[in-house]
Amino acid sequence: MRIHKLYLFGILIFFLFASHLTSYAQPRFSGGITNYNGVQLNPPHEFLIGYNNFKLIMEQRVSDGRFYLDVDAEHHYTAAFDSLRFMPREIWAELYFDNSDLRIGRQLMNWSVAEGSEVWNQINPQDLSRVVTTEPEKLQLGTDALRWVYFSGNTRIEGIINPVFMPNTIPEPDSRWFPDIPIPGDLDTEYQGGPPRPDLSRIQYGLRLQLRNLQNVDFDLKALYWHNSTPAYFKEAEYDTDDPGTFDLPDRIIMTETYLQTPILGFSTEYRPVPNWYVFAESAWHAERSFDYLPQEIEILDQESVTIGELNELRDALEEEEQNGFLRQLPYVNSSIGVRYQSGSRAAQVTAGNESIFNYEDEIAQEQYFWSITGAFTDTYFRDRLALQIAGRYHITGNDFWLTPSLSYDLSDYWEITAGTHLFGGSKPDQYYGHLSFQQYSGSTVGYLKLQFRW
Repeated sequence: MRIHKLYLFGILIFFLFASHLTSYAQPRFSGGITNYNGVQLNPPHEFLIGYNNFKLIMEQRVSDGRFYLDVDAEHHYTAAFDSLRFMPREIWAELYFDNSDLRIGRQLMNWSVAEGSEVWNQINPQDLSRVVTTEPEKLQLGTDALRWVYFSGNTRIEGIINPVFMPNTIPEPDSRWFPDIPIPGDLDTEYQGGPPRPDLSRIQYGLRLQLRNLQNVDFDLKALYWHNSTPAYFKEAEYDTDDPGTFDLPDRIIMTETYLQTPILGFSTEYRPVPNWYVFAESAWHAERSFDYLPQEIEILDQESVTIGELNELRDALEEEEQNGFLRQLPYVNSSIGVRYQSGSRAAQVTAGNESIFNYEDEIAQEQYFWSITGAFTDTYFRDRLALQIAGRYHITGNDFWLTPSLSYDLSDYWEITAGTHLFGGSKPDQYYGHLSFQQYSGSTVGYLKLQFRW
């Protein structure tokens, strides 16, 4: 049975069960309809995306629990006239006990203390295929999990079990939004693979201890046995002949998605020194993470003036790395620290982030220390009818940026119109740069207009 049929079957059971709860309060419904259009502001001014989104949220409370459903249906009229995408973001049931809650189903779980932080965002899969052509709140999808929370005074213990790993949805390789991947010898590529098949050995676990209101400090200890949700690519040389010559270059490199499951340990904390101000920090240590490995013989290869000796060195390097797929699994730490101000409708936040690789080798494409700054500002005007939002990210190491300003105006209690843009720029990275560079999107500045009806 296909996955989407399983979701439809689950929703049908959900509604049938909820319809028999006549002795309790009626279910509450909310949602909205959105029309979104994004246009490339640079020449040739392409119409990048247009869709209609229908959102339905239903909550049914009962004496000892509740049911919750949040589903989207999107009609992408720029892709095809009959293009319809169904996205069940959350579908779960929850039971209340004396000192604990038990929730089962697809659910959003936020383990970060900072909005927009990437330190603990691997729990919820993200739809990165349209990261700059849709609203940020639509990027995160729920995780299919069994979640148990125990309460005792100011202490909470949370445990989660995820039976089926769901990776991030990334753009297609031929998409303008697909990130540059370091390719051995800059050869032609062919992409293969997808999420790993469900297996008992791939079940994911998580445990979190939350301590609250300790002298204006919140503190969490966290442990995961989880997959890195963005793939690394196992690289394999392929020839069109079974007997290539001694000095022949491969005809292509086969890029296969791989996902590494690893223990992840860390913490997060938030301190409120004075009213309206918050200082936060979080860190996650990964026992292993996959990084692109490019031997020196590949980095200095120039196919326009390659010599027989360089070809021979390349062949030797390809054969030596064949078993590793040009990947290295090394310990890794992702950390951030920041400050947030919030008063009424006004909020501002600045976060500094660092990614560090341990046991580093010079041939690894990623930088040993990667620094970034993320900022956000929101405020409302004219009796809260006009909202200004500005968010951005600057990669200090790569000297590239992404800026997303927008304005929203409430036409009435039900109607809202939003206009915004995505701006990219920065320095052009080296050929074998191993990180996402926003500069590669500098020719694809996006302007968008969104009209929303909500109830």
